[in-house]
Amino acid sequence: MAKNKRITTIELSEPITVGDKEVSQLTMRRCLVRDRIEAQRAAGPDATPGEVEVTLFGLLCDIPSEDLLDMPDGDYELLVEAYLFLKASPRQAPRQEGESQS
Repeated sequence: MAKNKRITTIELSEPITVGDKEVSQLTMRRCLVRDRIEAQRAAGPDATPGEVEVTLFGLLCDIPSEDLLDMPDGDYELLVEAYLFLKASPRQAPRQEGESQS
């Protein structure tokens, strides 16, 4: 999985159909708060948490969420891992009083 601070590329174990094309990798961008809100709206008021998650991943990968539904579960887990990687933010230890800024 190629990674940087804003996007990650997920290599799939087998291609999926996106629109009318077969793709063997997906690129996911970092999630913003507005993406969470949009995913909830797009999934609908009666959507399960899983349906909201699939909708969110479709938004973040810039593909229709329906195209993710026939993906093997192992590849879907790679999307979950990519999402969690992008979600993590490096935390800096708080500076102690009197410490210099190097």
